[in-house]
Amino acid sequence: MITRVKLLAYFIVGGLMAYPIEGYWRLLTPGGNGGWVSIHMLPIYGICLLGVGILTSYSWFYNRKMWQQSLLGALMVLVVEYVAGMVLNVWLGLAIWCYLGMPFTDPHGQVTFIFGFFWFLLMPFAIWMEDKITWMYMTANGIEGATWNYTLWQAYRDLLTGR
Repeated sequence: MITRVKLLAYFIVGGLMAYPIEGYWRLLTPGGNGGWVSIHMLPIYGICLLGVGILTSYSWFYNRKMWQQSLLGALMVLVVEYVAGMVLNVWLGLAIWCYLGMPFTDPHGQVTFIFGFFWFLLMPFAIWMEDKITWMYMTANGIEGATWNYTLWQAYRDLLTGR
């Protein structure tokens, strides 16, 4: 069951959790500009977890193996990143990011499939977080069927073992 409250929670949590991850990534990578991340990334990441929340509400997604869910989720993130990049970077000229010059990049430099691999690796965390938000929402509202039965480690174990 998807409600506006859950959608808002996905959006807020997605933005607030991924934003520092990118900042830390930029701090550690050469040319990563010392950890600076554009404020425009908050809603983009929020949309990404929102997309994961919508995907997991469908049994055709949720009943797949974790590697399949991670692959579909990573592709969804790349689509969101591409659309956001085309609007913000190409059409509006904000130049927030550009992957031109990196291998496996689209012609406009808005996505690179190398980072898609990292999204694939982060997707079990996003799926686990979405499930946790759903469980918290159901528990807080007294909705039947609210069970929490797996850890983040189990989500990654499922990814690594092909479950």
